[in-house]
Amino acid sequence: MWKTIVPAAAVLAAEAVIRRKINALPAETFPLRIGQRVQLRRAHNRGLLCSKFARKPRAAAALQTASGSAYTDSSGGWVDPYNTFIRAYLVSLCKELHDLGFDEVAFSYLQQPLSDTEVKYASQSGTPSRTDAVVSLAKYLRANLTATGLRVSAVVSADSILQSRAAQSGQDMAVFPKLFDRVCVFASADNVATLQSAIAADSSFDAATRFVPFLAKAPESGSYVTTG
Repeated sequence: MWKTIVPAAAVLAAEAVIRRKINALPAETFPLRIGQRVQLRRAHNRGLLCSKFARKPRAAAALQTASGSAYTDSSGGWVDPYNTFIRAYLVSLCKELHDLGFDEVAFSYLQQPLSDTEVKYASQSGTPSRTDAVVSLAKYLRANLTATGLRVSAVVSADSILQSRAAQSGQDMAVFPKLFDRVCVFASADNVATLQSAIAADSSFDAATRFVPFLAKAPESGSYVTTG
């Protein structure tokens, strides 16, 4: 069970860094603006959780529809996981948070939209699968953050762990547990045991410490984050 000693002041400083770095970006390059989708919070003294912050990325940085327009849905805009600016920006942001004293970053929405709409990537001439795209970004983040000593984790969906919508989300659960320090998921008392059992099928993955369910109430043992 990993813990952080990051003080509350550092959390506030991190929020300021996020707002400054996003809002300072030139609109013609990557018009991200702070909205409800930016969320930083300490969770049981276990580190930093960063939620999706993209709202209306330009077409060059956006996930695209088959016609080439920026893909959007009810949750907003989605960025292209192959875009080099997106990748470099995420790594830069994580390094700055590490310099502030954070020992862990958990990526949420590291996935594709749960939609049957065909998507494509501006920088790719071929037709990589949704899984190829998400895993490619995950490997890039892992490779470029390992030297910092920052723990890099991911928040995945329960459906991905159970393989019911993994092809749509792109969250390959044969790969994610090998790339990320911890795998987090919103769970309930009714399904947490099933989820842990499914992810523990990989014997190299220590589910007791590296599987982190977000639960309304604390369980008797293991790692967890309470949402209540």
